[in-house]
Amino acid sequence: MAKMLRALTLTVGLLAISGCLTSELSIKNSSPRLTWIAVQAPVDGVSVITVWIQDLEGDPVDLEIRWFGEGEEEDLDLVPGSHGIVGLTTLDGRFEPNGQPHELWWDVSSVPTTGELRLHLVPDDRAVTGPEATTPPFVLAEGLPEPAAF
Repeated sequence: MAKMLRALTLTVGLLAISGCLTSELSIKNSSPRLTWIAVQAPVDGVSVITVWIQDLEGDPVDLEIRWFGEGEEEDLDLVPGSHGIVGLTTLDGRFEPNGQPHELWWDVSSVPTTGELRLHLVPDDRAVTGPEATTPPFVLAEGLPEPAAF
């Protein structure tokens, strides 16, 4: 997928002895990125996924997230009340090394509880798509033993 770049052009006026000089500075939008993901073992058919997202401009980030394992691949079914996957805020985490955390409540009632799964995630701030991230394999009934760093 072609990456779109949004450029912000600033005009800087500089004073000099001979008068006013003008120069342009172009700043490109940085890619949003995932820094961590944690997956808890399900309780009552719901597994809590915590993702930490960083976007240096503080842009809202959409998240594409799918699970796959043993010949199956599906989008996540989210339970109402979780943060969702559209317009996730990043402004409060701009200056945090791990970004801003968000909880996704995953309805796992139709997901196999045996066999290994992986989650595949792609962040997008609607101007730039960030790097893809895939978790290490884990068994849903146990959750991801340790948060995964990206």
